[in-house]
Amino acid sequence: MDGSSAQGSKLLAGLGSRGKQPGNCARDFRRQVLKKYDSLLPTYEVNVPFACGNGMTTGKQYMHLPHEYFAYLHHWPDEFESRVTGATRNSCADFWAKAPLSAWFASHPARPTIESAPGSVVPVRLYGDDASYQKLRSALVLTWSSVTCRLPSMQSRFLITVLPLGDATDETHKEIYTVVQWSFKHLLSGFYPAVDHLGQTWPASSWRSRAAGKPLAGGVIAALAQVLRDTIQFKSYNFVCHASS
Repeated sequence: MDGSSAQGSKLLAGLGSRGKQPGNCARDFRRQVLKKYDSLLPTYEVNVPFACGNGMTTGKQYMHLPHEYFAYLHHWPDEFESRVTGATRNSCADFWAKAPLSAWFASHPARPTIESAPGSVVPVRLYGDDASYQKLRSALVLTWSSVTCRLPSMQSRFLITVLPLGDATDETHKEIYTVVQWSFKHLLSGFYPAVDHLGQTWPASSWRSRAAGKPLAGGVIAALAQVLRDTIQFKSYNFVCHASS
């Protein structure tokens, strides 16, 4: 960033006391950058349980909801077509045309919706990768992407959350995947939800309250088609789709 005068660059350069406290970068990014740029993709704050000594405690986990990311990308038609719907306008329909040949599709809960308008249903995959950092520490990196996109990972995978695994328990994962399932449900419906993942209405002054009930992407929806897992067993959390390792 040397020589850059852009305000955004200056804010980024100052994160974590200008790099002296890297553990505070994520916090500073949320406080200093996201609040100054309302057009950026918002985060979703979730209270999740973590192990603490011989007991449990609750901590905040920040997520990008897939249905909101989907709607966010739809603001740029060219980006949406290349990174979400696929290389051609028939990519989605072509994918679903082959699906009946696979056993997993027979029990897919969204099959009637998909078959009614296959060209308007983006098949998406969910990734769960364990990534190492700071020598002995690891984190679950949860992302999603379109099955029909052929771009490199940096352009086609969209982050949901990064979960440190040191103090994570089965209950921690369960809470995270509950949110993911809820978000995918609204990706399939094609509309912004009126309540959060716990069934609570949005604060009256929030943008999520104003967006409730509105279309996400002009009639284009998405259905979970693949789960690619590393050491995390997604089947334990009732994801119904084709699972690959």
